[in-house]
Amino acid sequence: MATIEVRTGMPEVQLSREEFAMRVRQRFSDPAFDALGAEIEKIIAAAWSGYYDYRKSPRAHPAGTGFADPDYDLSDEWRAASRAVQEAERRQKDPASPSRILLINGAARSEHTCPGEMSKTFRLVTIAREIMQAEPGFGPDPGRQSVGARELYIGYFMPYATSHDDLDRDVAVQEDVRNAARALVQAVHQLRRGELKQPDAGLQPARPK
Repeated sequence: MATIEVRTGMPEVQLSREEFAMRVRQRFSDPAFDALGAEIEKIIAAAWSGYYDYRKSPRAHPAGTGFADPDYDLSDEWRAASRAVQEAERRQKDPASPSRILLINGAARSEHTCPGEMSKTFRLVTIAREIMQAEPGFGPDPGRQSVGARELYIGYFMPYATSHDDLDRDVAVQEDVRNAARALVQAVHQLRRGELKQPDAGLQPARPK
């Protein structure tokens, strides 16, 4: 077997003690923390110890049976995450469990941020959510919301201030999102039956070519 040459030489990435402390103190720049300077310095000292000594898994226990090295100190956090994934897999493979889709709203904008109105992404996600909720035994996970892989322009080259009005008028975009949700629902149904065909077969495109 040929000897592999490991190429190194990039700049060091580890922070100095001074740079590390400065970054932590920036988190406490609010004057409300001024009276807690001593406590903050203790936090910095403890955090630096973990960073410098590279305590990646500070809480760990022997892996136990079922692992190649039962005596290896396995991270408690990793163990909990692994069990959660296994439990989710068990529920997903149970034919009696409802089908679920996690919707993720990728827009950072909302009425609680500038410019003080909901994002158009959220509106489109809500359209998709309605399609999924109407499917018997099916529903999206609550919380984050989004839909499929759609790259859409709303009111291209038009003023942002009236972009929600542009979305109201763009019924084709809204139907595109509904079709994406319908196809995703069918794909999940097929996947749980152990098959996967063209999930959007039979759907009428909102903008025929």
